[in-house]
Parts: sequence; structure tokens; C-alpha cells
Amino acid sequence: MSKKFVNPADYIMPININGMEGRALRLESSNRHNKKEILLIYDVADNLEKWWGLAVVLKSYANVTIIDLPGLGGMDSFFSIGLKPTLDNMADYIASYIKLKFKRKRLSMIAVGFGSVLVTRMMQRNKDISAKINTLVFINGFAHKDDFTIKGFDRYVMKMYNYVCSTKPVSDILKVTLFNTLALKIRYPLNKVRVNRGGPARTFVRRFLIDLAKATDLRTKMYLKRELLNLDNCQVRIDATLWHITTSNSELNIISKLVDQHFQVIFNKYHQLPTKIGGKMPLVLNNDKLAIKYLPGRIRRELKIRG
Repeated sequence: MSKKFVNPADYIMPININGMEGRALRLESSNRHNKKEILLIYDVADNLEKWWGLAVVLKSYANVTIIDLPGLGGMDSFFSIGLKPTLDNMADYIASYIKLKFKRKRLSMIAVGFGSVLVTRMMQRNKDISAKINTLVFINGFAHKDDFTIKGFDRYVMKMYNYVCSTKPVSDILKVTLFNTLALKIRYPLNKVRVNRGGPARTFVRRFLIDLAKATDLRTKMYLKRELLNLDNCQVRIDATLWHITTSNSELNIISKLVDQHFQVIFNKYHQLPTKIGGKMPLVLNNDKLAIKYLPGRIRRELKIRG
């Protein structure tokens, strides 16, 4: 990786949307005359730094922006302004950012995991934004509660568990017990932290996981997990083409065939692009040489042509 792009902190700026303070990572395109824009929305247990490597890859095609989500990655939660982190509210937050920062500009969007749910909902609720998206890419996305392997009674138990943990008294207790620094160090023993070949060192990944767990609002995370168990994004069709990148070993416990069927119901055109990379997605994708492997050549060509 070029020495010019070794510290993500140099490219992170504060944002304030609807009274919630967070961060945005902004990388200008390698070509200063390039006016194309890419907005990346991360997963439910991610932050800006995790996707630094992919941002460095994407800057070859456009200006790249990654934004924090309310209650995730260290940003203030919806609870802090008296609202609940419903999928609709999260989707409206993304729409507000796009309208504020991109205005009349066209842009491409890339979403990972849970981010695909929010982008889909945002496009369904904002046809004007949907119409100005050049290229839409999901990585290990999903669209419906039936996409998950958890069913029946197990789903009911999980809903109740997530509901209890999303209440303020319980989440506050968990924060100072199971999610304090000592407890997190025990949860992530150094010798068992998973690392990928070519990725960051084990000590770096462990520190990253601990810092991320402490920065994430547990109440928001559990509320969103409960929302996903009731998910149904198949009610409104979107006139757009979706490119769906799937890894060979997804950690989402989803049923791929159902995901494909649901995306075909939602989107006018749908293309599924499997990667040939073995193993699980890296816990930290801060290496551009590793990140580019998760962008199939067809997607890179699409971004080069359309942005």
C-alpha cells in the first residue's frame, strides 16, 4: 500500500446528521479530474477503519465516502435523540446524508451485509435517490427474514433475547460487565484471534475487535438484530440493477438460494457474482491487495465505465 494512504485517521472527518455526531471517511479519486462518487455502507458490527483497504482500491474509480451508522462504529445512537433505531430510521439517515452531501450528483453505492438491508430500504423509500445511483453492489447481502437459517422456536427465542438485551437497564449492565475491557480481552484470547494471510497481525486484530466492541452501542445492535428477524424488504420493487458479490464461506448463516430469489423479486435486474476466495471474510480488511480480491473483474469494469 502506498505510504500516502497508510493512516485512515488522516482521511476521517466529523459529521453531524439530525443531531447525531459521527465520522465519515473520505478518499479523493486518484484522478483529480474524476467527479464520480462511491458511497459505502458497512455491516452491523463494523466501522470505517475495517474497510480502509477497500476504500483505497475504490479510489481508482471514484471519490470514496464511508459513513458511520447511528449507534455503530462509535456514532451517537438514535436513542440519544429520543428515537428508536428502526430500519426505516436508519435508511432515512442514509438518505439524509446523500441529500445533504451529494445533492444533484449521481453516485454508486456498495453495501456489506446488513448495509444491503438499509440501502434497499432507503431506495424503496426514496425513488429520487434510487434513480440517480449508477452502480449498485452488495457484498453478502440479504433481504428477508427467511434468508436466515434460524427458524421456528429458535427464532422466537432469539427475538426475546434480543429484545431483553436492547432494553436500557439490561444493556447498561452488560456494558459494564461482559463488555468492559477485561471481559473483552478474555473473550478474544490472542492465540485464538482469526487472521488472514496477507492481513494485519494478530495483536492488531485483537485490539481492533476490542475497540470496536466498546465503540458499538449494544442497545442499538441488539435492537437491529431483532428487527432483522422480522425483515421483509420484498414489498416494494426497485427499478435498478443489483450486482451481488458472495464469498465462498459467508459467516451470515443465510440460505443463498432464498437470497437470490428475494433479490430477483426486489430488483429489476439481478446478477450474482461469487468470489473464488476460500475461508471467511477478514475481520479487518485494511489491506488493499487483499481487498481487491473481493471485487470481481466484472464489478471493476462496471465501476470504471459507470462509476
